[in-house]
Amino acid sequence: MIFAAACVVLLALVSAAPFILEAAAPNYGKRWSMLSEIGQTYASISAVLSALAVVGVAYSLVLQAKQARLEKFQAMRTFQRDLLLMAMEDESLRPCWGPMHGLQGQEWRQHTYSRLIMAYLWMGAEAGGIPAASIRANAIEIMKSPPGRDYWQRSRDRWKLDACSARERQFVKIFEEEFQRRSSEP
Repeated sequence: MIFAAACVVLLALVSAAPFILEAAAPNYGKRWSMLSEIGQTYASISAVLSALAVVGVAYSLVLQAKQARLEKFQAMRTFQRDLLLMAMEDESLRPCWGPMHGLQGQEWRQHTYSRLIMAYLWMGAEAGGIPAASIRANAIEIMKSPPGRDYWQRSRDRWKLDACSARERQFVKIFEEEFQRRSSEP
């Protein structure tokens, strides 16, 4: 928004430059030296506008790359969620995921559902849609439940391994802190 406003102001100044210069020096007439100076003024302003345009394009490309990464991440998580939901509905598909810590029946479904909750929170944190304070509030609640604690205890090493970015490491740190805090309580 500020960038757009600055561009509008600069464009207005460029458009008004001949009138401003004419008002500043009305007695000089139309000498070539004055016209040359006007041309140089336009060149300077044009260079500034071009630099701002390059900055705008670079910023746009950065945003597009981030958006593409998030869309790819979301598609991957959606596909994983669909596969897990299929396995939750059809027990014959569960062995395809491997032993899942030897869990069966209700424990397997709770573990898988906890995994889906964590994936949702992870994606929200990574996208910047769920702030750290909300992640912590969710972690506190999840660690109050035995299935949530069991899930984190079984899966936390994998989460730590997968955490690459600063946001991801912060996410894992929050859950680990809440797990440790809850585990140390009587």
